[in-house]
Amino acid sequence: MFKLYVAIFLMLLSPALLSAQSTRTKRNVGKIIFATQPFSNGNVSTSKSFTSSDFIYGQLVPNDGKLFNELLDVPGGNKDSTYNEWYLYYNVKVFKNGVIMGNEYSRDYSNKVWSLLNINWNIKALNVDVLPGPENVSTGIGSMLGYNNDPEPVPFYNLIDPVYFPENGKYTIKVEIFDESMDAWGKKNAEEKWPSFQGEFDFIFSNSDIAKLKANRLAVLPKLAEQYKKTRNAQVSKGYADKAKAKAQADNAKVENMQMPESWTAKSQPIGGGFTVDQIKKFFLSETKGKTIVKVFAGVNDGWVVQKDKYGIPTHQYLDQPVVVFFKNTNGQCGSHHISIAQSYIGKGKYNKAGLDFV
Repeated sequence: MFKLYVAIFLMLLSPALLSAQSTRTKRNVGKIIFATQPFSNGNVSTSKSFTSSDFIYGQLVPNDGKLFNELLDVPGGNKDSTYNEWYLYYNVKVFKNGVIMGNEYSRDYSNKVWSLLNINWNIKALNVDVLPGPENVSTGIGSMLGYNNDPEPVPFYNLIDPVYFPENGKYTIKVEIFDESMDAWGKKNAEEKWPSFQGEFDFIFSNSDIAKLKANRLAVLPKLAEQYKKTRNAQVSKGYADKAKAKAQADNAKVENMQMPESWTAKSQPIGGGFTVDQIKKFFLSETKGKTIVKVFAGVNDGWVVQKDKYGIPTHQYLDQPVVVFFKNTNGQCGSHHISIAQSYIGKGKYNKAGLDFV
C-alpha cells in the first residue's frame, strides 16, 4: 500500500462492485466540514451551501476530539513526523433530487487514492481540497502505477461534466475520505472496519461558470506539479542523506573494530637518510591540515634499494625503512601515514640529497 514518491490515482469501479459497495457501511470516525477559504488560514466560516463560482475547501474532524492519526493505520507507528508516502481514498458523488448523477460507467467516480503533501499526522484535523483555487491548492490525485507522474486536481474538478451537471440548479455533493485498514497480519480488514470521514453540501450549479471551472482546473495543474516536484526532491535528498549517514556509521564501526598496527607498540629505531623525528614532524605538518601528531615510529633500516629504468640505468633509490606518523584529526578520529625517504639519481654513481614524501 505504501510506496516511495507515491502519488494518487483515480479508478472507475465496475457497476457490480459499486453495487456491492453501496450495501456496506464503513466505520464512521468523523465528519468533513466545508468553507470557501482554506482552513489553514485560521478561523474561517463554514458553510453547507456553495455556488459553482465558489472555491471550496474541506477539513476532516475526528469524533470525540481524538487526534486524526489515532483513527488511521499510520505505518510503522510513525505518528510524529511527516510521512509523504501515505495515501487515502477520496470519494465524491453528485446527486440531484436524491438521485445519483452519471451514466452506467461514470455514476460512482470513486476510490480515488490521493497523496498528502508534508502532513504532520499528529494533528487533530486534516485540511483537504475540494474545489480549490489555483493559489491555494495543496492536494491532488494521480496514478499509483506511475507514482512519479505529476498529480491531477482532486476529484470534484474532474466531475465538471454534463453527465453530472446536465442543467442549472441545486445539486447535493457527498464527499467521503477513508482508509483501507489492515489487521495485525497486514491483511486488509472487512470494509465495515475501514475508518471513514463523510460530509455533504448543496451546490448551486450554473452553466455560466463552466469556462471558469475548466480554466481553474488547468491553472491548478502546474501548482500541483511544482509542489510534488519539491516533495520528491526532498524525499530523494533525504534518501541520500540516510545512505550517507548509514555509510558513516558503518565506517565508524569498522574503525572501532580495527586492530592497531604493530608499529603502534613496537620500539622505534633511529631514522636513516640523515633525518630526525623533528624533521619528520615538520614535513608532515607542512603537508597536511587539521591534524595533530601523536607519535612517530621508525622500523628497522634495511638500507637503500636502487630503482632502475628498462635500460638498467638507476632513476632513484629509496630507504627500506618504514616511517609512520600517527595523528589525530580535529573530529577526534585517529589514523596513520607512511613517509618515504628517497634520493634521485644524478649520474656517475651519485644521488641528490635525500628528500621526504608521502607513500
